[in-house]
Amino acid sequence: MKMRLRGFENLFQRLYWGTVALTVLSLIFGHAQYAQAVGQSQNIKTVITDKEVDSRVVAGVRIATEFIPAPVPSGTNLDPYPGSAIQAAIDDLPITGGEVFIPAGTWQLSSPLARAIDNIHITGAGTSTKLNLNGSTACISKGTQRGWSIENLNMDVGYLVITEGVFAIPADVVDIGASLQAAHDGMTEDGGVIHIPGLLSGAWRTAVTITKANVFIHGQGKRATGINCINSGTALTVDLTGKVNRTFGIKGMMLRKGNSSPSRAIHLTRVVNGYIRDCLFSRWNNAVQLDDLTVDTDFSDTVFQHEGNEQDIGLDVDTYQVELLASTGTPPHHSWLNNIFIGSVKNGGIHIVNAQDVTLNKPRIENCEKLSICLEGVKAFRLQGGHFENWGVSDTQSESAQTCIEVKASAIGRSKNVGFADCYFATSGNNIYTRARRPVLNPLALA
Repeated sequence: MKMRLRGFENLFQRLYWGTVALTVLSLIFGHAQYAQAVGQSQNIKTVITDKEVDSRVVAGVRIATEFIPAPVPSGTNLDPYPGSAIQAAIDDLPITGGEVFIPAGTWQLSSPLARAIDNIHITGAGTSTKLNLNGSTACISKGTQRGWSIENLNMDVGYLVITEGVFAIPADVVDIGASLQAAHDGMTEDGGVIHIPGLLSGAWRTAVTITKANVFIHGQGKRATGINCINSGTALTVDLTGKVNRTFGIKGMMLRKGNSSPSRAIHLTRVVNGYIRDCLFSRWNNAVQLDDLTVDTDFSDTVFQHEGNEQDIGLDVDTYQVELLASTGTPPHHSWLNNIFIGSVKNGGIHIVNAQDVTLNKPRIENCEKLSICLEGVKAFRLQGGHFENWGVSDTQSESAQTCIEVKASAIGRSKNVGFADCYFATSGNNIYTRARRPVLNPLALA
C-alpha cells in the first residue's frame, strides 16, 4: 500500500513540475514573435504586464519596437530597425488616433509613414531616433489629416508633407538649409508653402537654390524663428529665369550670419510679385540683393541690424544691407520697401542701381558708418516719411563725406525724378549730396 502511495506521490510531483516548466516556457517564448521595448540603459527590456505585451501597448501608447518581428536588428546604421514596425504601430491605433513612440535607434523606411486618420502624435527619443528613407522623400506624410504632431525625431531629409503643396520643417533638424532644399525639390512645378517653426535647434548649413515658382517660406515671426546661417556663399538664391509665373516670398524669420562663410542672405533674380516681410537680418555685410528683372517686390516690417559688438567679422564697408542692382538688361522696378529698419551696421544702408519706380516708405535708418542711402542711375524714386540718425561716421575722406543720402549717375544713365517728402534728419551734416551730371530732383519737402 505504501509503495502505491509513493508511486502516486512521484506522479503528482512530476505533473506539478512539468506544469511549472510549461508555464515558464510559455512566459519566455509565448511572445517571441515581437521584440520587447528597450530600456534606457544596458539594453534591459522594459517591464510591462502580460496584457500590455499581448496588445503591444503601454498606457495607450504604441511602442514601435514592440512591432518588430524576430529576429530583432540592433538598430544601428549597419543593422537598422525596419520602418514597417513604425507603420504597423500607426496602423494599430484606433480610428480616433493616438500616440506612437519610436525608441532610439536607426530606422530604415521603405515608404513615407502615413495613415488617413486625424490626431496622431509621433514622438521619438530625440536626435538618437533617426528615420532614413532615401535622402530626398519626406519620411512622414500627413496628408490632409488634422491634429497631427511630430517631435523629437531626426530624419535624413528633415521635412514633413502636411498636405499637397504644404511642407513643414521639424524644430530639431540639424541642417535647415538641406531640409528646405529637399522640400523644394519634393514640390511639383506648381510650388508650395514651407513652414518653419520657432525654437529651432539646428542651423542653416547648406546653401539653398529655389528654381520653382510660387515657393513661399514662412516662419513664425522675426522674433520667434531665429536661424544661424553658417553655409558657404549665399544662403538663399532664387532664380526664376524662364518661368511664366515668377512669384516667391519669405516672411517671419530672423537670418543671422553665424560665421564668416556666408556672403549674402538672399539673392533674387527675375522674381515678380515677390515679398520679404517681417524678417530680421543680423550681422550681414550684404543681406539682400535684387537684380535682373526682379519686379514688384515688397519689403515690409523688415529689420537690418547688428547685435552688440560685431566688428570682428571683417565686413566690407563698401557694401550695403539692401541692394537693387542691374548692370545689363531691364533693371529692377516696381519695388517698395515699407517700414524697414536698418541700424548699427558697419556699412551702408540701401544701395539702388539702375532701378525704376522704387518706393521707400517710412524707413528708419540709423548708425550706418557709411551712406544711409545711395542712388545710382535711379529713375522714379520716392522716399516718404524717412527717419535718419548718425550716418557716415567713418567716412571722412570721400567727396560725399558725412552724407546721409547720395544721388548720382551710373555708368548707363543719370538719376531722374527722385523725390523726398516728410523726412527727418537728426544729425547735422550733408543730408543729400548730388554729384556732377546732376540728377533731376523733384522739389524737396524736408522736415
